Amino acid sequence: QQLDPSQLSRWLCGVAKLAGSGSALHIFTEAAGRSRGALRRKGLPGFIFDAHHDDEEAIFHTTAKLAVPPACKELHPQVHVVVNNNPREALLCMARADVL
Repeated sequence: QQLDPSQLSRWLCGVAKLAGSGSALHIFTEAAGRSRGALRRKGLPGFIFDAHHDDEEAIFHTTAKLAVPPACKELHPQVHVVVNNNPREALLCMARADVL
């Protein structure tokens, strides 16, 4: 079962409250797209990728925002996203994670 954006935001707030204040979400995904522009066009449900001056350049990590802003102070609204199946970047991302 996939959560809709508001359910995802609420669930993440629940996890962040258990982890403590200042939690940030780090995502590793194999979503289609090698650029911010492709991620924005094809989408990653529950997340928004803002336009950027280098939208069509290949990337290994970027930032996004939750489609529904968190209703709690414990969860940072900006999300770090590792893309394109880069194991090194995924490990670096996980090393910064509050909860795995």
